[in-house]
Amino acid sequence: MTKTSEPHCSGPPSAPTILVVEDNAIFRTLISSFLKQEGWTAFFAKDGREALAAASLHRPDVIVMDIEMPVMNGLEATRCIRDLAGRFAEVPIVGFSNMDEPDNELSCSSAGMDTLVSKASGVPVLIAVVRKYLHGRTGGFISVRDMMNGAADVT
Repeated sequence: MTKTSEPHCSGPPSAPTILVVEDNAIFRTLISSFLKQEGWTAFFAKDGREALAAASLHRPDVIVMDIEMPVMNGLEATRCIRDLAGRFAEVPIVGFSNMDEPDNELSCSSAGMDTLVSKASGVPVLIAVVRKYLHGRTGGFISVRDMMNGAADVT
């Protein structure tokens, strides 16, 4: 089980807090190094069940959620997080997955995610999307393809 009481990487006390839910150790390490460069504080969970506990404990500013995980997948975890009281209805949840089909965007949107970033797009694209949400992007589900092509207003 992942320790959720201490951050995996830590920024200054006022740094945004990112919860990364990812079962793949290589991706966790890679994402951690990028988050550290941004100066953000990151907590990690390895599955959806751990994500629920970590989200309640750390109150993240943004959640990055893998879709396919053991114990509880990212879609189910997202629905459960959205059902929590208070600010969890509004915290941005960014899906991060190998699933790169238009149908998957619909599944993620229906579960309550704000966007879906393909792992094939790379961690720098994921970080750019997280940055947009930290800087106040609100609204409905946004396609990363539209964002990267300039067709979506993400400011």
